[in-house]
Amino acid sequence: MDGIKTNGTSTIDKVYQCIVGYFMENGYAPSIRDICAGTGLASSGTVFYYLQRLEADGQIVVKRNSPRAIRLIGYEFRKVGE
Repeated sequence: MDGIKTNGTSTIDKVYQCIVGYFMENGYAPSIRDICAGTGLASSGTVFYYLQRLEADGQIVVKRNSPRAIRLIGYEFRKVGE
């Protein structure tokens, strides 16, 4: 799965970009299904695999057994006007 690229972007990069974009648009973390929809991946297991890879790479932290519990490393989101 590591080398899968579509239009020059690897799948793991698409998953990461989807997470960042979702945070910026909604102010909270996407669900696994949101990531599936945002990346075109059909399997939640595949998304979970890429979340584990991103976490191992130090790009995100995932709190187990909690919905929408993805934290981006190196990002801080605030409400506009604060």
